[in-house]
Amino acid sequence: MGKQGFLISVDEARRKVLDRALPLPPTAMALEDALGHVLAEEISATTDMPPFDASAMDGFALRSEDTKRAGAETPVSLSVQGVIRAGDASALALARSAAIRIMTGAVVPPLADAVVEKEAVEEHDGRILLRAPVPPANHIRRRGSDVPCGRRLLAPGHVLDAPSLFLAAASGRSRLTVGRRPRVSMIVTGDELVPFSETPGAAQIRDVNSPLIGAFLREMGIDPEPGSVVRDSADDLAVVLGRSIRQSEVVILSGGVSAGDYDVVREVLKRVGAQELFAGVSQKPGKPMTFAVADSKLIFGLPGNPIAVLVCLYEYVRPAVQRMMGFPEGNWFLQESPARITESITKKAGRTHFLRACVEQSENGLVAEILEGQESYQVSNLARANAWVVLDADLRAVTKGSLVRAHLLPGARLRSIAVEAGKLRGRDMGRLHPAGGEIA
Repeated sequence: MGKQGFLISVDEARRKVLDRALPLPPTAMALEDALGHVLAEEISATTDMPPFDASAMDGFALRSEDTKRAGAETPVSLSVQGVIRAGDASALALARSAAIRIMTGAVVPPLADAVVEKEAVEEHDGRILLRAPVPPANHIRRRGSDVPCGRRLLAPGHVLDAPSLFLAAASGRSRLTVGRRPRVSMIVTGDELVPFSETPGAAQIRDVNSPLIGAFLREMGIDPEPGSVVRDSADDLAVVLGRSIRQSEVVILSGGVSAGDYDVVREVLKRVGAQELFAGVSQKPGKPMTFAVADSKLIFGLPGNPIAVLVCLYEYVRPAVQRMMGFPEGNWFLQESPARITESITKKAGRTHFLRACVEQSENGLVAEILEGQESYQVSNLARANAWVVLDADLRAVTKGSLVRAHLLPGARLRSIAVEAGKLRGRDMGRLHPAGGEIA
């Protein structure tokens, strides 16, 4: 069991979480429902693509040899002997000194080795007149020229988007084997909470964590189980937590993980037989975060503060759930990019800081503005935050213009700004470095 007051590092916490977040057994589903899922099988072409020699134009199929002598002053005349539409299975053979009208996508008839677009000919009285030679293979999509039969189209681990579903459909697949999304339960604790749609009474606050966690999960394509709001009662929480563990692979609790008299989560974890893997991470915000397992079920005990909840969701829950769904490792974490910081920052050593930031694109790379109001209860800057800047635990100061690590939030839209070449808002760019002495 973890000991209250003993903190592990951010990296160690991530390792412990990911060691237990094993991929779920894959499942089969209809192609139409597979958007956003992770492919768990290989898909190969079952036919040549295109499956036959096809016309790339509306025009006329012909023998290129019949047009060799065509010139501006010596046009060649060919009779039009029929028409082939897209979808026709006609075996109409091409006669000498003749052409067959053909539509885009239609099968090129036997003996024809070229197609001339209709705009390049003069047509009258059942004949066409050509004033230039037509080269062999002109405007013909050769069978298998895109993908030969048997070639791999999609590999396991591919995240299925609209183009990849098109490829699967083109191979004749109506059902796909994909990574399964976990069932997730949400539990929010607190005597002071009322539903967010209600007006709080004296000493009460709105439950904003339920919609926050729900939106986070839907952002990953997961519809959570109906959430529960539980009072700070060990007996009540034990009943709800036990039920959630039985019906879900992941349980997310919010609140009740600190060391107060009414913080009962750790006690209840023991009561339901869960194994606590850590209780406290050396980070700000989110220090009291607790992680436990019950059999193969993951239990995240997050602080009650919404900003701490948000950080823990993206830094720990998201990588775990992404891995469970079969996403490759490069998709587990938020995108990390170096960015130049616009103001100097000081911090106490000992904890990793996640600072809400607005990251913008300049001609010299990304620029990160640390937003005003970084206390965990301050939420007004969330509308501008599209990332957070991560300051490692041993770091004590960062000078203006230094490079820092920015974790970009999903869907972050980076506004372009003008920055003078080699400088950041009039100051020389520096480098990220730990300061020599502690700064309060």
